[in-house]
Amino acid sequence: MGQIWLPFVQEKYDTTSHVARHVQCNERLKPFEEHIRKVSTGEEAYDGQKVRELVESFGDYVVKTFHLEVRGCFNDDNSFFSYE
Repeated sequence: MGQIWLPFVQEKYDTTSHVARHVQCNERLKPFEEHIRKVSTGEEAYDGQKVRELVESFGDYVVKTFHLEVRGCFNDDNSFFSYE
């Protein structure tokens, strides 16, 4: 997403913190993606408890990031994606 949409937005607003949070989201998703890939190829058996733990390891951070982005889009001071 950052490669498609953000360059346009970056011309007017500083989206550095936004991009950094998305990098963190992607990093936190990697263990989950790896497990699901291994399950789909038969390298690992599906483990519901492991999936729950993996989702819990990134879920709150991703949800908070998205909430902050939406709130940031509506700042009165015309700032964009403010995480404060």
